[in-house]
Amino acid sequence: MFGQAEAGVAKGIKMARKDLVSLMNDEIDNGIVKSHQRITEGLHDLRKEIFGEQSVTERLSVSSSELQAGSLTIETKEGDKVNISFESIRSMAVQFQQLRDQQKNADENGETSPQPAETETSRSSEFNAVLAASKRFEFSVEGDLNEDELTAIADLVAKTADLADEFFAGDIDKAFEKALSIGFDEQSLTSFALQLTQTQQTQVTRTYQDVASLKEEKQQPQSIENRIRPIAEYLSQMVDVAERADKTLSGPESFDSLVAGIINQMKDVQVPDLIAAINRFNGFNKQRLEELNQPASANQP
Repeated sequence: MFGQAEAGVAKGIKMARKDLVSLMNDEIDNGIVKSHQRITEGLHDLRKEIFGEQSVTERLSVSSSELQAGSLTIETKEGDKVNISFESIRSMAVQFQQLRDQQKNADENGETSPQPAETETSRSSEFNAVLAASKRFEFSVEGDLNEDELTAIADLVAKTADLADEFFAGDIDKAFEKALSIGFDEQSLTSFALQLTQTQQTQVTRTYQDVASLKEEKQQPQSIENRIRPIAEYLSQMVDVAERADKTLSGPESFDSLVAGIINQMKDVQVPDLIAAINRFNGFNKQRLEELNQPASANQP
């Protein structure tokens, strides 16, 4: 019943946009987007009240104390624990160098005597660290892994941070809602937007023209491209991050924890609060990934 209700809401919103096309302006458009969001949130709250389902953040393995401390622990595909700390690069660099110096002095003084079978990685995990930065913050990655593995995780952290930055800065979920007025359903728009980054311009323009012909007031292909292009670029990044996370992390919980730690550093996007921001980001991405994994929709524009 909840699935039917959500499908009915989506259909109703689409019909409302079609009926109001001749009166559409920014105020009405924003009103439709906000109404859709509030109805969706209401259905989510009712579902939780009846079935006791937990939100993404309530299922997170990361604790509030870890978030406050600016660090978190995630698990790799192989089951290794990795610590991620968000702090000053200068501070981390000093600590990192001190650890290196301590190890060097200990080796020179003969205070360490690793067994022949012992590898550099397994000898002392505290010295295995990578210092890195994203557009918004600096962080370190530490764990009992080799440098290539740590670098791969650091790259995942940075790309996830860039994805979150693009999502909130571009209001991608709201842009997606507005783009539905072109004539797509959600699954078709997701599929087409992703194909947009992989298609020749002549083919794209032809598709734009086909879509535009469905509207009572035809839009220019360039106008449609301007509306879909940011979504297309975002979805391409989203798929890349999802593939990296799947190859690197133990499962969805580790990635959810990573997202929570990253958004915790982005104070300006926590509206109305941290949990709402995390659910907004995760909810949109998971819905789009589910759509991409479903058979092609029969409701093509």
